[in-house]
Amino acid sequence: MAPNRKLWEKGRFFWDRHKVKIAATLFAVFIWFLVVMGDNYEYRTTIPIEITQPNPDYIITSPIPEKAAVQLQGSGKYLFSFILFREGRLRINIDKDPGVYIIRPSDNDISLTGNSKKLYSRRLLWPDTIVVKIEKLITRKIPVKNNIALKPQPGYTIVGDVVYEPDSVRVRGPESAVRALDSLYTQSLQISDLRFPFSKKFKIIQPPNEQITILDPEITVEADIQKLLEKTITNVPVIVRYLPHQIDAIVIPAQLSLKVQGGVNVVFRLTAKDINAYIEYRENLDIRGGDFPVEIEPIPGVRFRDIKPDRFKVRLIRRQD
Repeated sequence: MAPNRKLWEKGRFFWDRHKVKIAATLFAVFIWFLVVMGDNYEYRTTIPIEITQPNPDYIITSPIPEKAAVQLQGSGKYLFSFILFREGRLRINIDKDPGVYIIRPSDNDISLTGNSKKLYSRRLLWPDTIVVKIEKLITRKIPVKNNIALKPQPGYTIVGDVVYEPDSVRVRGPESAVRALDSLYTQSLQISDLRFPFSKKFKIIQPPNEQITILDPEITVEADIQKLLEKTITNVPVIVRYLPHQIDAIVIPAQLSLKVQGGVNVVFRLTAKDINAYIEYRENLDIRGGDFPVEIEPIPGVRFRDIKPDRFKVRLIRRQD
């Protein structure tokens, strides 16, 4: 406590000794401030540039300078107000059709507000010209490329296709930029160890041109995840497709067996009647010693393997009508 008391006493002693000088100095500064505020001065500075295009169906696409240099003149108190509150803009309203225009701003485009409006002289120093490009705003549907990769847990599988909706979205922006846009993308992401049906929304990545607005900013990615099942199916009949009129065919052997693999809800109910095994008709199909591979009609979400036998002989018989 003793050191603090000494400091307080020292400060009090300093004030008692110099208070007249301090008061006189403050008064002098105040008088100087009043005098300065009453005089007229010139002041060079910069103000923001604001260019507007009132037609909502058009947009300005050219880069616009951010600031303009101006010279202001007036009473010191109003200049001081301007310095404090920056109440000034270079405002230009361009009500024109799409095209490229050279705008020549003038002193009349300098807009001051508040006390700054009382400055009696304002002069634009630069820029002397501004190039403005106006384009039409259009809306268009753009295809979406899904970069979300789904990976089931071991022992599970994706049944059918991964579905994403919508597959194209609406965007709105400058005509040249929108027409140059051929696709949009989701983020690149892998989601692993899936065991259950999947459904989630993902955002679409904004194009580099920030004047383009994505009106439908999300897509939904869905997939049917099922437990993996494999089973053997026997006695699957083999036929010959597209036989000419009055021609019958005998396939040797007449049946095959195979293994099917896929989601449990799909594979569990499959029987030999659900599998279409065939050989397509061609000339010389029954040539002596010839044998032919069999084709299996695809079933969504199902894989076939270990087809036995995999080659067959065919005997063609002409019907006698």
